Amino acid sequence: MLKLVLLNFGQIFCDVMSALIMIQVVLSWIVAPNNKVYQFVYSLTKPLLTRIRAVLPDTRPLDLSPLVAFFLIEAIRAAWLTIINLL
Repeated sequence: MLKLVLLNFGQIFCDVMSALIMIQVVLSWIVAPNNKVYQFVYSLTKPLLTRIRAVLPDTRPLDLSPLVAFFLIEAIRAAWLTIINLL
């Protein structure tokens, strides 16, 4: 039972983070940065994307941090599944 709860938590967390990053990317193309919805989504994704941007070289105007975040989230998902299956 606990294994299933932990498995679902990890899956949902990774899905939500991926969705939020995708929403932020799309919103950045179509709304102004001072839009309240964009600001809310940005505040949720900022901790992860800021850390990734600090490691990546500057590639302005192309921001590769969302792409790296997707790969990182999938790696976390795979590691989480492996850890849960070992329990």
